[in-house]
Amino acid sequence: MKRRDAVTLVELLVVIAIIGVLVALLLPAVQAAREAARRATCANHLKQLALAVQDYHDAHQVLPPLYNGQLDWRSVSFGLETFSWRVEILPFIEQQKLFGKFDYSQYSTDAKCQEAISIPLTVMSCPSTPRTSTAASGLWHGRSQFNEALTAATTDYNASEGYVEGTDCIAGAWGEVVHGKPGEPLSVRKLSFVNVTDGLSNTALILERAALPDHYFEGGAKVEPHQPPQYRTWGNVGLWAISAETLVNHVTAKSGVPIVGGDNLHGLYSFHPGGAHVAFVDGSVHMVGSAIDDATMLALISREKGEAIDVSMLP
Repeated sequence: MKRRDAVTLVELLVVIAIIGVLVALLLPAVQAAREAARRATCANHLKQLALAVQDYHDAHQVLPPLYNGQLDWRSVSFGLETFSWRVEILPFIEQQKLFGKFDYSQYSTDAKCQEAISIPLTVMSCPSTPRTSTAASGLWHGRSQFNEALTAATTDYNASEGYVEGTDCIAGAWGEVVHGKPGEPLSVRKLSFVNVTDGLSNTALILERAALPDHYFEGGAKVEPHQPPQYRTWGNVGLWAISAETLVNHVTAKSGVPIVGGDNLHGLYSFHPGGAHVAFVDGSVHMVGSAIDDATMLALISREKGEAIDVSMLP
């Protein structure tokens, strides 16, 4: 009988087909495992930031300001000292050297600040977000939006400032109505954990809002409206800062916009399947699913409305 030394074409095709089937079966599992790892890393980043805020509070007895300096509704020019809370907590995430590069006596556009502005930090971003660690964009700065483009580090995490409902502002963990009246500069009230009467474990502190070119040094402050009876800061430092009426204030008619994953400009947004992360004032981190209802979301982002919620039961 003649001995066969070579593999036939049919056998080779069968082997290739088997390998293809195995790859097709294993690839989703590998991708799921990678996403699970990225998701865990993202949650850990948020936890580090929340604990840094706690450390800042322990050191100063107040929460870090959303931004530094005062707002003057009479002026449309940008001012000094408008770096955000992210800069304030740098010493508490082992970034004292980077913190020292920010010159609070200069504009953020000044050459002295450029090196600090452009340095990305891993802890400020979610590994699932498909974008670079820096971006060139105009900035919300002080009282105005100006068009000077800077290359700056980005972040996927945002402060919970609360939401705007009609003419009333419900404050979040550290967002607050600003104080003042026409003819006077406006300043932001300093808050502490004492002001979080809903409970530290029930109040959102930092939220995942992925993929936007948000600079981790920006203040994001804007005075609007300028008329009585209230003066508040709207801007991109808060969750429901602008689109609250379309997402939240629709008791009789739904807007159709989902609370999670519908708008990464004003709402929770992530590239994780099923939801986005929220860090609470006590340092815990929970995933908020796309099935969350308006009332529960409002309870999470308000600090003193007296709602009773169980974060372990979040959708």
